Amino acid sequence: LLLNYQYNSNKPFHISFTPFDKIFIVPIQTKEEVKEDYLKKIIYNQALEHLALDMSKNYEMRFIRYSNISFVVFLIEKEILKQFYKPLIRQIHYLDLLLPEPCIFSLLYENKFLPLNNDIFIVFKENYAFLSLYIQGVYAESKSLKSYQDIHSIEQLLLFLKNKYQLETFNNIYLEQQKPILEISNIDNILIKNIDLSLF
Repeated sequence: LLLNYQYNSNKPFHISFTPFDKIFIVPIQTKEEVKEDYLKKIIYNQALEHLALDMSKNYEMRFIRYSNISFVVFLIEKEILKQFYKPLIRQIHYLDLLLPEPCIFSLLYENKFLPLNNDIFIVFKENYAFLSLYIQGVYAESKSLKSYQDIHSIEQLLLFLKNKYQLETFNNIYLEQQKPILEISNIDNILIKNIDLSLF
């Protein structure tokens, strides 16, 4: 789970990510613009309430701001995070950046590995699989592939997302996998590429 990234320096910049299957993701919209001092607390409480999570537990939160009232929130139990990263921290002692797994692709745009396009990233891991959608290089959504219960083909999935976000097309679909589970090609003139996360 450790990505060694050279960030304008000879010193490694240690990046890691919280696996998709260990995080909760929820879009949040506040009724009105909230002062910065209270923002984190308000969207944190709204996210817990919306997800019906145990409020007696402590959660680590990251969020993306789309506007003054619109956010997407990522949560993980702090105890799970602590236990999960204990072996890694013992090895390297620190992390420079910790991201929710669906957000790691934002680094590809920020560092100009990819142009700002409408792209889909499909990730297959041993115990889970998910899709992340980026619109003009900005994270839009991510969902487990199992959640698209009524969609039985890639073509149907692309049509569903196009209609939902009113997009004419997607520029690329990127496939990241541990094992060759799915082959996709020549769908809606979309170029399929393998993303090797070791490039970080």
